[in-house]
Order: sequence, then C-alpha cells, then structure tokens
Amino acid sequence: MSTLDDAEPDETDRKPAPDWFSWDCITFQQSHLLETISLLTEADSELLRFIFNLRIPALRKPAKALLQEAAKLGSANQLVVQAAIDLWSGEGNTSFSNVLATWDSNQWVQFIRAICHLKEIREEVMHGLIDDQNGGFCL
Repeated sequence: MSTLDDAEPDETDRKPAPDWFSWDCITFQQSHLLETISLLTEADSELLRFIFNLRIPALRKPAKALLQEAAKLGSANQLVVQAAIDLWSGEGNTSFSNVLATWDSNQWVQFIRAICHLKEIREEVMHGLIDDQNGGFCL
C-alpha cells in the first residue's frame, strides 16, 4: 500500500537549501546533485564554496572560469572540482586517465559513494562493492 510519504518526489518539488547557502529554495534535482557533490568533496565547505554561488543554485562562475581558477589547487582537488562541475552542469571535462593517476583510495571511495547516491544505489549494495578494510573493491 502506498502513502503520500512513499511517493517519488516530483521534479518541481522544492526544498530548503543547506544552512550555509542563502539559496531560498532549490529543486529536488538540484538538492540531490548538491548532496552528491557534498559526498564527493567529503562536505568540504571550502571546496563547496569554491564551486557554488552562495546566493543562487548555480556555479559560482562559468565552468571554464572555475576550471582555470581550480588550476591553483592541488591536482586531486582540481579533479574533484572538475568532477563536481561535470555532475552539476556536464562542463567539467574530467579526464578518467587523470583521475586514475591522481586520486588515492579515499578519494575513489568518496567518488563511489557520490555516484551511488546520485544513481540511488542502496547503502547495502554500495557496502557490498567497497571493502572498508583496504579501501578497494570486493571482487
């Protein structure tokens, strides 16, 4: 039996933004993407503030300008910013080969958690994929 609480959120549903953003409201999709990117960045408020406009649900600058500014960050954080921009707008141009060469196992775990959240893969499935003891994949 279905209840209103079980209903899938409609794309037009709006909800409050996180406290440190002064966004009046955001769509469900924007909220879901923000939660996903927050997982990717390990909720690093400096990185999130680097990426997002604090007043409206948008990137802080055009993607190209953010990517140029991200060049001042360490290589791992540059790639996190690129991946976040890809998730938000599809304009990050993240190179899989760069990610493979740069990210450590913790960053990969954060990425996998973020993608599982994005694709709504349930927690127990995710834990079946990730070996918490060594940060690698269980095959």
